[in-house]
Amino acid sequence: MIGVSGMRKLGIGVALAGILLAPLAMAAAPAPEGAKGKGKLTQEQREKMKAMRQEHKKALEPLRKKMKLQMDELQVLLDKDASDADLTAKMKEIDKTRVAIRELEGKQMEEMGSILTVRERAERMVKMRKPGMKQGRRGARRGMDGMKPPKGCPFAGKGGPGGPPPAGPEGGPQK
Repeated sequence: MIGVSGMRKLGIGVALAGILLAPLAMAAAPAPEGAKGKGKLTQEQREKMKAMRQEHKKALEPLRKKMKLQMDELQVLLDKDASDADLTAKMKEIDKTRVAIRELEGKQMEEMGSILTVRERAERMVKMRKPGMKQGRRGARRGMDGMKPPKGCPFAGKGGPGGPPPAGPEGGPQK
């Protein structure tokens, strides 16, 4: 079974992927034909980005297939109660593949950014922090809230499984 640290790494990997892919999703949104002005791409920029996305997709395909195969192999190891050493080795392979995917995605983001003017990059950066972005604020807040117990949990607000927090000198919680 994957331990807590493995789940944290997985969560961090998913969060990073979301952060890295958010600008790509923005860049993928086509601007209306002939649109000019604030936040709109020229036809030439759109064509270059489209070509880059297609090239990036082709480059990512073998890594994604490799990741799927590695995850399937990890599932087989889990099903046959493999040793911790075998599981750890497989998870390290998966982590290396994840890093390769993230590096490729980062490289593509830099390449796409090079197509944009400084002003366009700055506008997109500011736009990403606004709450309306799908991968923006809402996704980031979940990780920042920490591990909150689900609604209806008998331990919610009571200091966790050990009971309520210890009382301070005036009978209230310690500070």
